Amino acid sequence: MQEHIAGLLDNFGDQMDNVDEVAHVVLKGHLLIEEWLTHAINQHLFHPEHLIEEGRLSFIQKLTLARSLDLRRNNLGMWDLIAAVNSLRNDLAHSLNSPKRVKKMEALKRLYFRETSAHQNVEQTQQWTDARLLRSICAVCLGFLSESARNSFEFGIIHSLDRQNQLRPSGIQASSVGGLNRSTSAFGQERSFAQAAPYKKASLSERSGRLTD
Repeated sequence: MQEHIAGLLDNFGDQMDNVDEVAHVVLKGHLLIEEWLTHAINQHLFHPEHLIEEGRLSFIQKLTLARSLDLRRNNLGMWDLIAAVNSLRNDLAHSLNSPKRVKKMEALKRLYFRETSAHQNVEQTQQWTDARLLRSICAVCLGFLSESARNSFEFGIIHSLDRQNQLRPSGIQASSVGGLNRSTSAFGQERSFAQAAPYKKASLSERSGRLTD
């Protein structure tokens, strides 16, 4: 019994004294990604607190909902990359030494290189440490989601203006272009994320071809 307790204390000391940088990046990156998933969903809601706060959606439920609300990019592979980050995070959050960690990390890398191969030197990136690579993966995911939120916001404005035009007397039209430009000017920060996100805008047929290679 005393040996067992001593072993537990030794393991506790080892875990507390050594910072797992990979786990640190994944856990924080996962929180930031979830914030942007929530932000993207909120663009479509009049009272988001009822769904996001009271509904207590899980990460994967938010991911599925945000993907279903994306007008033109729902078939891009970036959604798979975000799901892979979530899978690795769940593994790290529930086990200190999971045997699945290496396998899930390798799957995440393959998805990342698949989505960004046209925009960066893959051979150079492959030399990065896992922690550095994960920081890049999370940044790319954030850029993608910020664009998704901006597109949803602009789509909502266009839909609202179209609806206003339908309700106006004939011959009177709303100034949609000016209103759209003014409303989207506040999204400079989201654009800066997106500019740093070299995700591949591939069609569904192109993605299918890569998956069958």
